[in-house]
Amino acid sequence: SLCTGAAALLKKITSPHLAVINLLYEGADATKAPRAFGALHSQNGQSELLGVLHESHIFPDRQPDGSLQLRVMVGGALRPEMESYEDNDLIESAVKELQRLHRFSARPLVLGIRRWNSAIPQYELGHARLINDALSAIKGSNMGPLELAGNYLQGVSLSDAATSGRHAGQKILDLLGS
Repeated sequence: SLCTGAAALLKKITSPHLAVINLLYEGADATKAPRAFGALHSQNGQSELLGVLHESHIFPDRQPDGSLQLRVMVGGALRPEMESYEDNDLIESAVKELQRLHRFSARPLVLGIRRWNSAIPQYELGHARLINDALSAIKGSNMGPLELAGNYLQGVSLSDAATSGRHAGQKILDLLGS
């Protein structure tokens, strides 16, 4: 049977909606954004944007023509209402905010939009205790070799999630080898 105690604890972790919009600016607009990795936006939840990655600046070989590819993130814990927006409304919000910030004059090419209903785990007060309690519930459940891995444990980045998976896999191998 599944470890219902651990599952109930882990369900308490909130992970709000996130949408990622990929936009491409060409011509004069491609030079208007600062040469940077990107930016996080907050303004106490008033910004339409959660963050922007300047893909063309991070990976310049991807845009040898000098165009500017932006990966725009909207929604999250500060803007939960954006989950109900239609794709076109999310795109319009992002484009308008970028026009305001960077004075873009042309409409970008929309390369795509991707939504995650449960995206960024929120490490709220008591998170570490909740994780420790879930791990204890698993150890006390007689489930055999079982470990947790993922971005909800100790870091939301891809590298944190990969490290978490590597550590969990190593623990399983160690348990099976002994």
